[in-house]
Amino acid sequence: MVAKKKDPVKKKAVVKKKAAPKRRVAAKAKEKRPVGRPPKYSSVEELEALIEEYFQSDDACMIVGDGIKVYAPTVSGLAYHLGMSTEALRNYEQKGEFLATIKKAKQRVEIVLEKRLGGTAPAGTIFNLKNNFGWKDKQEIDHNVSMSHEDALDQLDG
Repeated sequence: MVAKKKDPVKKKAVVKKKAAPKRRVAAKAKEKRPVGRPPKYSSVEELEALIEEYFQSDDACMIVGDGIKVYAPTVSGLAYHLGMSTEALRNYEQKGEFLATIKKAKQRVEIVLEKRLGGTAPAGTIFNLKNNFGWKDKQEIDHNVSMSHEDALDQLDG
């Protein structure tokens, strides 16, 4: 019997790849969906009610000294009461429909802080107003001279 010789070079089978199916383009243009998480509050009224609830609650108070409650609302306390971060509250402020509501709430906090400026230790309040409400220590000096050069010389000679 004669043994068959094996072919030293094996031929590889050529596999043809199928072309990827083409996506069909919808006849109608797709509606643009907003990017990111949907808003937590669907209406201004809902947000206003929760903001008012915060200002009336004990969350807007702090305990000082001998257990005395002091009305002290904060922007971060408001955000916490609304179930969001302070940054998320700032983002909500950028949305047109919630702009006036959040600005009004922040203004209420600012008013309370302003009233505290006459207290015994206003440094923390000043820090808060500068960092959260854009207050600045600003001193303006007018470097413009209102007299002419000749008038200045006359005044020196005079």
